[in-house]
Amino acid sequence: LNEQALNITAAVYGKNHPFYAQSLGNLGVNYADLGNYARSNELNEQALNIIETLYGKNHSDYIIRLNNLAMSYYFSGNYSKSKELIEQCLKIRETLYGKNQPHYATNLHNLAANYSYLGNYEKSKELNEQALNIIETLYGKTHVDYAISLNNLAGNYSELGNYTKSKELHEQALNIIETLYGKEHPTYSFSLNNLVYDNTIMGNY
Repeated sequence: LNEQALNITAAVYGKNHPFYAQSLGNLGVNYADLGNYARSNELNEQALNIIETLYGKNHSDYIIRLNNLAMSYYFSGNYSKSKELIEQCLKIRETLYGKNQPHYATNLHNLAANYSYLGNYEKSKELNEQALNIIETLYGKTHVDYAISLNNLAGNYSELGNYTKSKELHEQALNIIETLYGKEHPTYSFSLNNLVYDNTIMGNY
């Protein structure tokens, strides 16, 4: 279906149009879902090049395409390349919008994930702490995004062997999720499972 949409978009608008770039990106998602990351990367690169030609690099559409390409590299296991592209996203976002906005925090989390896979757990923790502070400033400590940020940071402490701190943060996140959604929600189940892992590692069977 996305291939059909891509052909229609090309016929109506041509291949140097933002709608065509969007269609390429949508198709890229399909290829990533199917495990064909090389093709996904190729399509996302084409979309990025179109947007750069149309608007330059300091544009919101360029950030979207750059982020999509970064995540495509991430899911293909090329964490170094993904890290490089997300760092570019962060610089552009900061220039255009500043640091205190949710998409900047999301990019920080994505960058932190790359550092974790590359084995740099301290840097990953530092980035997740920055993201947590932004989310707290924007939404306070009772928002679901704050709970997600706590879970990400807890993962860093677990990677660093500090399971007591990891457990503490997972408990905070669990309490927020319970307050927001109750105990019969999938997000609560996910958070509860994180806490189970901490207790297992600590020998608290």
